[in-house]
Amino acid sequence: KVGEITLNLLSREATNAKGTVILTPTEFSLLEYMMRRPGTLLPTSQLLEEVWDYPPGVGDPALVRMHIRNLREKLEEDPSHPKIIQTVGRQRYTTRG
Repeated sequence: KVGEITLNLLSREATNAKGTVILTPTEFSLLEYMMRRPGTLLPTSQLLEEVWDYPPGVGDPALVRMHIRNLREKLEEDPSHPKIIQTVGRQRYTTRG
C-alpha cells in the first residue's frame, strides 16, 4: 500500500478510494515496481531495464511516459496535477505515500 493505492499481488488488482482499478499487465508491473520503492527516484532507463527487461541503453523512453500517463489517468484524482506518481526532474519518477 502506498497512499490510497493498494495492490493485491495474488489477484493482480489495484484499488484506490474509488474502488478497483483495471490495469493492464504492464501497468500493474510498473506500478508494483514503483510501489515497492516509494519516494525513490526511478530513472526511465532503470524502469526500461527492470520492468521491461531491456538491456542497458535500449528501449524508448516514450514507452515509460505513455504507461505513466495511463496510470495517472486511472489512479489520480487530477491526472494533470498528480500526487501519487510524480515526475521529478527529467525522466525520473517516484511514488508518494
